[in-house]
Amino acid sequence: MYILPRLPEESVTIEYKTTFSPRLGSSVCSFLNTIGGNVIIGIDERYQKYQNDRSIIHPNISVEDVRNSLAHSISPNPLDKIDIKRENWYGYEVVVITVPAPCNSEIYRFNDVVYYRIGATNRALSGDISLTEDLLRIRKNAKDIPVLKEYTPTNEKLGLFFNKTKKKNNVSYKRIGKQSKNTSFFYKYLSLDTVLTIFRIDQKKGEALQTLRFVEPPSWDDQFESHFYNANYSKVNSNKNNIPKLYASCFTPREESEPAWQIYNKGKDGIGKRCVQLRLNQIGLRNELVKKINNSLIAEGSVEYKSRYTINTLHLSTDKDDNTNNIFEEYFSYFTLDNYLRLLLLKRTAYEHEQEVRIFVIDEKTKLGRKAKDKEKASHKDIKIDWLAVLEGIRVDPECSDIEMNLLQDVIYKLIDNSKNTKKKKKALKKKLIVTRYDVYKDEYKDIPIVIGETYKAFEKKLLNKKK
Repeated sequence: MYILPRLPEESVTIEYKTTFSPRLGSSVCSFLNTIGGNVIIGIDERYQKYQNDRSIIHPNISVEDVRNSLAHSISPNPLDKIDIKRENWYGYEVVVITVPAPCNSEIYRFNDVVYYRIGATNRALSGDISLTEDLLRIRKNAKDIPVLKEYTPTNEKLGLFFNKTKKKNNVSYKRIGKQSKNTSFFYKYLSLDTVLTIFRIDQKKGEALQTLRFVEPPSWDDQFESHFYNANYSKVNSNKNNIPKLYASCFTPREESEPAWQIYNKGKDGIGKRCVQLRLNQIGLRNELVKKINNSLIAEGSVEYKSRYTINTLHLSTDKDDNTNNIFEEYFSYFTLDNYLRLLLLKRTAYEHEQEVRIFVIDEKTKLGRKAKDKEKASHKDIKIDWLAVLEGIRVDPECSDIEMNLLQDVIYKLIDNSKNTKKKKKALKKKLIVTRYDVYKDEYKDIPIVIGETYKAFEKKLLNKKK
């Protein structure tokens, strides 16, 4: 098993289709009139653009239906020119329509309209039907892009997950939906007392607890975040494996997030009630999860932000005018585990500033177990990880007292001393993992006179003078 490799992006010679529809003929017509190419049915092009993500939406497509539709909608009949067949891509069945480069004299029409290909779009030729010259010009200018090259999986950005440890643990790691920005770090916000707990040394065992907690969605504060966890899927799904019990943990690639700092401080007093920001190495975190989890699927994806109305109505098959609800079709036309996880990545646009990333863990042993209905009954899963292989920095909010800071620093130093690292490595870790205060409201430019149009050097000089 390995993470699915990135496929070629849509281009003048490649187009992805989620499923079969009568409009498919416009794409095939475009390729016939330009320089040929491949139409691949069964892959959602909206997710193709995100790194290492491919959503197979509808594998049960009839080749005969495709042939009949194209024979009746395109003239002249293209079936003697094109090849339509099922192909197995990385374990998934899709339908591929291979269109050869056209002869100079051939002009094809879809429903009496001539279509051609520019970049990754299909366009109709308008005007008088003196088209041969126009099509020759289009074909000459079309940039040929190699079609369906064989892509091999790489570990470029995901780290060395897929090794012997992975196979031994029976763990799969996949990405779903929209992916987070290409950054090196995740940030995790926790209360100080939680951090002290997960870093502390168990005196009896002589080792650190070192866990990362994953919770059932009903544990989340916003009711909309677990909106679909306990929904009734009987009308669209008969496979319980597609709607499993699962656990999740939340992160963000954003270094500065004022709301995140506030959420752990609001209305909380007493020692240990301050906010701590953990800076985590993304590759290190993924590696640790794969090493420490057994018999599970791990799925990672960025939250998709939609309006309150959309979240509340996307489960409806029709709109208020009794027309097909397009967003319902997007999620439920062919329901899969990926669609279910995407539903659990939905959040209201009011929280878009968070740029949240969620990692789900689906345990083979518990996935068909009873799901929690509310926050009080929600269960959790504590996963043991080596925090020293993940941590890159620790910051606390400015209200954190010296006593609290020293307590946290002392726990971190004990964690390092108790590790199996070399003396040199321990020294480097102590130098790197120094607890610092961070004031999200601090403005280093405050009280510096602003002169519109001044040079950067002049402004920098004033800033340096202020620091002195």
